[in-house]
Amino acid sequence: MALSLVAAHFFKLNKVLVLVFANISIPPMIPFILYGSFATGAYVLGMPSTIIPDHLSLSVIGEGLSIYIIGAVVFAILTGLAGFLVSFTVLTIIRKRKG
Repeated sequence: MALSLVAAHFFKLNKVLVLVFANISIPPMIPFILYGSFATGAYVLGMPSTIIPDHLSLSVIGEGLSIYIIGAVVFAILTGLAGFLVSFTVLTIIRKRKG
């Protein structure tokens, strides 16, 4: 959210609207987002995406956490880029029809 405020200031956007739309949460989507983050991290690191480990220890938890964090960052960047491309394309088409 802090990065969105910096970007809003840099691009001279309405900061209130940026905060409102950056803070949208859809509870039914959370399991899919968590799985997407974990699977992306496993893919990026070249590890198996085992959600439930065979045994539980601090090293397994740390490994799973690092997979999730890396995956969450990559997944967020990819979905943000996809959202930007879709919205940019739609706005470009709408503007061409108006003008």
